Amino acid sequence: MSNTNRTLTAPRTLLVGASAKASSLEAFLSELFRGFEREGIDYALARDYGPLPASLDSRDLDLFVGEGQLEQAYQVVKSVAQTHSSTVLRIDQESAMWLLVVHSDLSWALRVDIATPDARIWRGVCNLNLDRAFQRKVGESGLYRLQAHDIVLMQLCRDIMGSFRLREKYRSAITS
Repeated sequence: MSNTNRTLTAPRTLLVGASAKASSLEAFLSELFRGFEREGIDYALARDYGPLPASLDSRDLDLFVGEGQLEQAYQVVKSVAQTHSSTVLRIDQESAMWLLVVHSDLSWALRVDIATPDARIWRGVCNLNLDRAFQRKVGESGLYRLQAHDIVLMQLCRDIMGSFRLREKYRSAITS
């Protein structure tokens, strides 16, 4: 099922207008992380997000899951989406999947990228293994995330490998 030549053309932004819509997304995220815990899925946020869902205003939700747990994580996302009147669209990648969760009334949509720590594959070669970073994850406000310096390293490598340049928005974090 893996296909690295397919691209996702769905919107990458989160559509939240009224507080009811935001609370609907907040409820979805809350239940999603509880589902991961309940099913024993080892996970970590792969970006330095602020409070969710407010910090998702223009980004997707990037997650790492433990080796061999990719399909199980997808099933949790799908199940939680169904209980929140949402649909999940799925595109498989090498050691990763892109999911677009769309609420039935189109009041919000969220792209969820799920990968295993060895998923930084470019042209068939693993160029960034994040196993150690995943093992060093920290618990914060009831969620697990990669440590800040590991996130910065990952962003630096991704930018340089992907476009051979460093985006301005990451320069201050890397400098510090």
